[in-house]
Amino acid sequence: MELRICPKCKRAFFARKLSSYVECGVCGFVLRDEDLNK
Repeated sequence: MELRICPKCKRAFFARKLSSYVECGVCGFVLRDEDLNK
């Protein structure tokens, strides 16, 4: 599990892997994994 900052709610959350997607555990916003690795 990796700690991420959600671009929507700006909260730190532990990323849960959903195949190529990651879901924010705080607000439920879904990010594409490619967007996070830039």
